[in-house]
Amino acid sequence: MKKILFIIIGLFLLFSSPVYAVTAWVDDTGEVEVWANCQGAAKEGAAACTMATALANAVGDDIVNFRTGSYSTTLLPANSGTSGHQITFTSYGEEVATLTSSDCINLKDRSYITINGFVANNVERFIETGEQGSTGGNSHYNIISNNVITNDYDHETGWGVISLYDNCTYWQITGNSLSVSHGSAVQLYDECDYNRIEGNTFADSHEHDSVMIRTDSNYNVVRGNTFINTGLLAQAVGTDTMIMINYYSTHNLIENNIFYEEGSNYNDGRCAALKIHNGSYNIIRKNTVYNMDKFGFELYTNSMGTPADNAYNTIYNNTMYNVDVNTDQTDEAAIILYYFSAADIHDNCIVNNIIHTCKKYGLEEIGVGGVSNIYDNVYRNNNLYDITLDDVKVAPDKYTYTEANALDNFSGNMAVDSDFTNTGSADFTLKSTSSLIDAGTYLTEAYGAAAGGSSDQLTVDFAGYFYAGNAIGSTADYIYIVGDGDPANVLVQISSISGNVITLASAQNWEDNADIYLAYSSTVGFFGTAPDLGANEYSLEVYNVSPTDGGTGISITSSATWDYVATVDDAEVWVDEGACDGTPDDAGADGLGDESSADADKTYDMSTLLENTAYCLTLVANDGSLQGAFQQFDFTTTEGPPAPPAGLAVGVCHSLGMTGVYDDQGVTVGE
Repeated sequence: MKKILFIIIGLFLLFSSPVYAVTAWVDDTGEVEVWANCQGAAKEGAAACTMATALANAVGDDIVNFRTGSYSTTLLPANSGTSGHQITFTSYGEEVATLTSSDCINLKDRSYITINGFVANNVERFIETGEQGSTGGNSHYNIISNNVITNDYDHETGWGVISLYDNCTYWQITGNSLSVSHGSAVQLYDECDYNRIEGNTFADSHEHDSVMIRTDSNYNVVRGNTFINTGLLAQAVGTDTMIMINYYSTHNLIENNIFYEEGSNYNDGRCAALKIHNGSYNIIRKNTVYNMDKFGFELYTNSMGTPADNAYNTIYNNTMYNVDVNTDQTDEAAIILYYFSAADIHDNCIVNNIIHTCKKYGLEEIGVGGVSNIYDNVYRNNNLYDITLDDVKVAPDKYTYTEANALDNFSGNMAVDSDFTNTGSADFTLKSTSSLIDAGTYLTEAYGAAAGGSSDQLTVDFAGYFYAGNAIGSTADYIYIVGDGDPANVLVQISSISGNVITLASAQNWEDNADIYLAYSSTVGFFGTAPDLGANEYSLEVYNVSPTDGGTGISITSSATWDYVATVDDAEVWVDEGACDGTPDDAGADGLGDESSADADKTYDMSTLLENTAYCLTLVANDGSLQGAFQQFDFTTTEGPPAPPAGLAVGVCHSLGMTGVYDDQGVTVGE
């Protein structure tokens, strides 16, 4: 009986023993071909693994570290990882592992692979998953991060430096730098869905675009990238369009990207920011475009591929400055709807954008043979300022913004100085004096009140403004429902979207025709009385230092060395020695107060304070609905410049829990 028991226990241990992840080491001069001998403590040189051995043996959860060197073999793993168990191939620490094969990495039919921190120079292609006409890529859940791919003009890459072809889904392409890419730096080609391209830098792509989303590739996110033309390439090969969405690709989100040109490419007549070619239900929002030769955004149709209408796209809260600067072109605008042939352009929404300085038209509809194929597109609440030709062109007619507002589907458009913080340094945030603050309008409206007084099914006039978090690594939008009901305003996250029905993450109450906005964040609907125009919401959002008395919400900013404390415009700040007592003292009462004029940023030089001394900082709102409201907090200096307190976090002045009211009658304290 004991023998049987021992056998059973032995079998249990045999079949239940866990498979442990390993850390392995590869060197370009490595000689080890036994996988077990590649593992464990750091190895380099001949004591490390050959690349071929690592590729043949690595499985889920394994980490393969590449030491400094040049690797001429294509990185083609023999295995895929599994859900929750990536196989990671990475440069080790700060070392530089350079891939030199013409096709550096092949992930066709491979999934759950991470490629991190490699360098490639003058290669044909960095990531390969298949070519047009071949069998599908069938590659999923791969992570391509923190790689640097650099080429020069004499070494053209293949079409698509990072090429996802045919059924490549749920990839994350983040933190990479790609320069001088032939065709597309990143292409999602043919049913490549739910991918995220975020935080990358694309410089000097040529002949076509930097990012292409093509042929029924849907629900992808392109977020927080920087697209640059530096002037490295000649006009004949400069980028045409930095992002291209084409051939019936839908429901893609393009947000918080920066597009610009500099150097000799600037003003050569080549580059534009984004084109949607026969695509629908795409969201273009919160992007910044400046110093651009051609248009900012274009919706375009022709007969290439399978013709499809360009419809139900939303373009909202973008900022454009100095676009369409090359005046030799014809029929161009900051935002242009261009019908060439085959399919119509209709029901697109252009709302709350800033177009400031454009050498051609602000908004334009134009078509070959007329504009009868362009219809029912909505233009609301856009700022069209310093437009060289006409604010609006609906070919062949031209209009000022006031004349255009009398047309069907045009309303609320304006022409005022945007009052940017500093265009010379490309700071397109709004000054506190900008009339575009709180000048935004709602995106859509509720179609009917909440059923039964509380529901998670919100029907709206048009849900195409919002994103349901489909792509990997993304979250669904928060929306802000504003009305006169009980409660008047509701901040809630989207769970899913089907047609014009939004399923909310929790049941809420709203009234018929309640205004629906994209929320600023998960905790703030918008600052002030309405959203701002453009890509940047003006707020008193600054660093929040928790006071020693346990209060919260004090908003201050600091330099990296904590020598200074500063607030934004329209708030007064002073520092007095001693503990806070709930009553704001006159700045300067004890010789320590300091405040600049009311129309300038307030700064206080903390380097003048005594060491190891208790002080009280007082912040007083000087304008708007919070005028006179104040809050105080205690702090104690240390020896030398005080270090930032632990737990430095972000706070918002508009949501301060102000504890009192101090009326200084608008007098600048200390004068």
